[in-house]
Amino acid sequence: MTNQTQGIQAQDGAATGGYRVTGVPGQPVFQDARGLVVGLPGSAPTGAGVVTLLQGVIAGDDARAWAASVRDGGADPCTLLVDRLDPTGAATLRWTLGNAVATSLTGTGAQATSAEDGNEVAVESVEVAYETLVISAP
Repeated sequence: MTNQTQGIQAQDGAATGGYRVTGVPGQPVFQDARGLVVGLPGSAPTGAGVVTLLQGVIAGDDARAWAASVRDGGADPCTLLVDRLDPTGAATLRWTLGNAVATSLTGTGAQATSAEDGNEVAVESVEVAYETLVISAP
């Protein structure tokens, strides 16, 4: 399986969990996230916010085009699902970010590699602004 289903792989090959994002091309997986409100499923935080997703990989045919649209300020608002992954790659908690838009993207300066198609983008950080947040079980 790919990293998208098993979580981020450590240098020794062990899965270390991470965050999978659904709602943008390539279902990116990130090692860390800052700014996610922690709460129990069903809790209802109020107000807009910003989340920063760190050290990720975005895969797929549309990954480069989406990354370029973020850098150029042209990413469209959408609903993003951010799933916290355990070391086996199973989702343990979900944050739904409503009317979310990626406002900045910083690359690593290196291209990620993929045995399948070589079409992955390595990302240092993506900043996402959102209007609503819902915490739920996956």
